[in-house]
Amino acid sequence: RCGRQVVKSNAIHDTLSPEWDHFSAIFYHNRFISIIVELWHHNLLIDHFMGRVEVLPKINTNAENSTSIQELDLYSRKKETKITGSVKLQVFTYEDLRAF
Repeated sequence: RCGRQVVKSNAIHDTLSPEWDHFSAIFYHNRFISIIVELWHHNLLIDHFMGRVEVLPKINTNAENSTSIQELDLYSRKKETKITGSVKLQVFTYEDLRAF
């Protein structure tokens, strides 16, 4: 989620170490708005919240685009409590939307 934009990936079943390999394009104007990634355990009856991370995209002002790989610790919904686990994200940032 970034502002009002919400993106969902497919569920990965039968693993304790899921790899999503999911790409989402999120367009934003304000460089200081963070992207919130939430992880959920999908179940037939009820989904369980596993943790969340907040990412502030790193923009390299010396280049038109930049890529960063970040491994972030999971936190509770209110970001008060650290939860066991982490998530690794690769974030691409582009100054020029035509680069897509």
